[in-house]
Amino acid sequence: MKNRRAVTISVTPAEYDSICTAFGEYFNKCEGADDDVFVEDANLDGNNFKTFQAKYKKACQRQLVRDTIKEALATQKSKEQ
Repeated sequence: MKNRRAVTISVTPAEYDSICTAFGEYFNKCEGADDDVFVEDANLDGNNFKTFQAKYKKACQRQLVRDTIKEALATQKSKEQ
């Protein structure tokens, strides 16, 4: 097995909403399928998507913390001058 490397992608909130909408439509179509293998694959896709959502939300929270700290430091620096 090859070593995995972390990949960073940039997804805007609008793109994230579009991805969620598209996946929701895809998953709704898959639920009505008669093919068991197809349904299993759709469930696996659903699990992968949940992981993506969790990572996206965590990244947004980290970015918010970074932005807040940066703003607080800039405010403090301007008060000192």
